[in-house]
Amino acid sequence: MQARLKPQSLVPLKAIRLFLLSFLAFGIIAFEVGSANAAWQDESAPQTLSAVPANRQAEKIVSMPIRTAIDRFTMKGLEQRMERAEREGVQAVVIELDTPGGEVGAVLEISDLLKTTQVPIVVAWINSEALSGGAIIAMACDEIVTNDPAMLGNAIPIQLVPLLGAREIPEDIRQKILAQLLVDLVDSARRNGYDEKLVQGFVSLGVELWQIERTRPGPEGQPVGERMFIDLAEYRLLFGEPPAARTPQIPSAGTGRTRQVLEPSEDHDATLEADDNEARESDVEGDATEFQPASPELGTLDVGSDMTKGLFVDTNRPTLSEGDRGGWKLVAYATDGKAPVTMTSDQLVAYGVATEVVKTDEELKAFFGASEMVRYEESIWMVVARFMSHWIVRGLLIVVVLVGFFVEMASPGLGFPGAIALLALIGLLAPSAMVGLAGWWEFLFLGIGILLVLLEVFVVPGLGVPGVVGAVLVFVGLLGTFTGGGTFQTQRDLITGVVVLLLSLGTASVIIFFIAKNLSRIPILSGLVLQSTPVDDDEQSPTFFSAMAPEAPAPVLSSGTIGEAVGVLRPSGRARFGEDLVDVVSVGPVIENGQSIRVVESTGFRVMVEPADEPESEAKGESGAGPEKEDA
Repeated sequence: MQARLKPQSLVPLKAIRLFLLSFLAFGIIAFEVGSANAAWQDESAPQTLSAVPANRQAEKIVSMPIRTAIDRFTMKGLEQRMERAEREGVQAVVIELDTPGGEVGAVLEISDLLKTTQVPIVVAWINSEALSGGAIIAMACDEIVTNDPAMLGNAIPIQLVPLLGAREIPEDIRQKILAQLLVDLVDSARRNGYDEKLVQGFVSLGVELWQIERTRPGPEGQPVGERMFIDLAEYRLLFGEPPAARTPQIPSAGTGRTRQVLEPSEDHDATLEADDNEARESDVEGDATEFQPASPELGTLDVGSDMTKGLFVDTNRPTLSEGDRGGWKLVAYATDGKAPVTMTSDQLVAYGVATEVVKTDEELKAFFGASEMVRYEESIWMVVARFMSHWIVRGLLIVVVLVGFFVEMASPGLGFPGAIALLALIGLLAPSAMVGLAGWWEFLFLGIGILLVLLEVFVVPGLGVPGVVGAVLVFVGLLGTFTGGGTFQTQRDLITGVVVLLLSLGTASVIIFFIAKNLSRIPILSGLVLQSTPVDDDEQSPTFFSAMAPEAPAPVLSSGTIGEAVGVLRPSGRARFGEDLVDVVSVGPVIENGQSIRVVESTGFRVMVEPADEPESEAKGESGAGPEKEDA
């Protein structure tokens, strides 16, 4: 029995051992899989961060949006935000661009600001367009990313004047501003690794370019696959034949035309030969900072190497020679030069202008390997100042200033019209002072001009000279608050200022005439105007211009004539002499309403008075009551 039981007992024992070994193996496998999964989850963030280049990694990024037309307020606001980022030790700043462009002076100042900031990383995010000045600002950043859809380019300078529309820029000024933009763009391209000939197409027509790729290592170890853009002369140098007719990948805006076939001709051969000579001359080693024009027209701007003198960064563009023939291949016909270069998001990435497409804030954080992102919006004060500086608002403020001061002078002592005019004057000048558009001389001219006008009104009315000089100084001072931003910008601002001031003066004159004509009928003001006849008699009611009527000559008053002040004289006002109301000016202290006055001097321009030394009754008796004088 025992011999039979032993073999039977081995069967379940082996099964149990097999089960335990299988369970142990399964447990080990599950543990390893779980550990690997946990490790992958724990290390997912560091793995993402490790994929970000070291020169771009940032734990916190700050976005600074520019969503309006670029002006001095944009520049001032961005400067304040960049200073805040520097104080807080921010590692990376994103200039979020959605702008049609703006003032040339402000754009160039922003470009310089971005190149000199202490923030280590500055990246432009095209979200969703960076046209004109926006493109120049984007190029000044260390790197560019783009949303999709998005556009960048078309920075040809134009001049827009309110009410007058687009104006032709004089050629000398156009060349100066174009040279400034080219120097800034080429400098940005060399600093940040963009193609310096491609960026020239942003600001000029006639920039026709082809993209090529290196097929063999360069003489200085340049890698195979390197790409760059070449012009017609360089194309001829490398390939030895005219380029074939093609449709450019960056189409000409509004034309849709392909590049015309270059037909062989004597003129064409001469052009190619000249281009070859130009390309060979460029082979001669020269200054590494020398400006390299993308078209012959742009080459004429560097007369006397003025543009080269403005470049301080060496070019990173290889110099082509006949020895490079066969070492490059044609990739694309980029642009025919019939329109300024304007690229979409896919073209920005394909041509190496943008690093990649970034559509959301989360993707932007992943681009930096960041865990936090905040936005520094433009301050409310800059928003208000920009609104107050709009030409329509400024024109309305000028009207309020003129009308308010007129009403205050027409109704002395009322107070609130002068206060409103003063507030309007502050609102007119403060925004300009905030961004440096108004300097000390504008305020000096305005102050002296206002004093001279007040002198003409209250002290020497009718003389004319102080009033005219004061009005001219006020006009020039106000005009000065419109200007700023260099020669090109100043010309546009001057035209804008003249147009706005003339319109404002015309509007204010109409309103003042209406108020003066109906001063006695306007509530509040009518109580301060002396009525010599009933106010309901329309034909007889006096108006503010009654004294100006030629059929009502001013009475002739001799020195010593006694009268009575009508209203407060400080120093000018009106006085009654018998039945006549006369405009007078006090030569002494303020004279209260109803106080007796004596004529000191009377001319065709003014009547000077002083307080009478004797009571009114005695004064009358002295002038006409003989018996009373004898009894005295």
